[in-house]
Amino acid sequence: MVSNNITPADIILDFSARSVKVDETLVGPFHRKSVSYNQPNADASHFEAAASDAPSNIPDPTLKPFSIWEHISRGSVADVYRGALNVDTEKDSASQRAFVVKVAMGMEGVDNLKYETIMYQYAPDLQGSVLPRCYGYYENEQGAALILLEDCGRPYDGPLQDLPDHTKLAIMQALKKVHDAGLEHGDLEPWNLLDYNGSPRIVDWHLGLIHDCPSRRLAMTEEFCNREAIQELICEEIVSVGEEMMFRSHSEILYSPSNP
Repeated sequence: MVSNNITPADIILDFSARSVKVDETLVGPFHRKSVSYNQPNADASHFEAAASDAPSNIPDPTLKPFSIWEHISRGSVADVYRGALNVDTEKDSASQRAFVVKVAMGMEGVDNLKYETIMYQYAPDLQGSVLPRCYGYYENEQGAALILLEDCGRPYDGPLQDLPDHTKLAIMQALKKVHDAGLEHGDLEPWNLLDYNGSPRIVDWHLGLIHDCPSRRLAMTEEFCNREAIQELICEEIVSVGEEMMFRSHSEILYSPSNP
């Protein structure tokens, strides 16, 4: 979803007065596209995503330079950058705001970004709380694509099992909200959990799945606080994250009456 005060229809990437390159291939400028999906049937966890020209109600393109501050990571098919984009707001016509861009080249990488965009669109109410805000999907004429995301900080320091209990609690509750919304992450490694001013954000959704989580059917009553009573009903991803954090009471956190 695109915020009303963030409407970059075109983006130019500029890295220290040089064009950003991915595998020595020029990327930019990018033009915003609409992304839709075709879910084959009601039980399918995967779906095909397709991009088309943005609807006519998108404001006219305005070239806005995106200044890269940092190369965050390089994956097999995509690079992630942190930087700043000059955006127009009601209060300030030349406000600079931090963003993250995930850039890909080639069919596999571009398809992954389309799919990831759909995953964010699937749970719009979670954007800005447990997921980063996704401001759009963009393509250029050279076969590259990117998604523009809210900058949600950095991964937690140290192993997950060493985090304080209140942070583990927040991560488990964030994961429960994602599952209640019908999504499973599929690759919930520590580097995909970000610390955003003390609140967790779950990122990197290109392996996400539509998910009918068994935990949604459990009443939050004390009878489910015993782990042995729920281990056959709770889903594998929730159990695995709780076990990785060595959180002694993750079942109680998820299902006690005090859980919001």
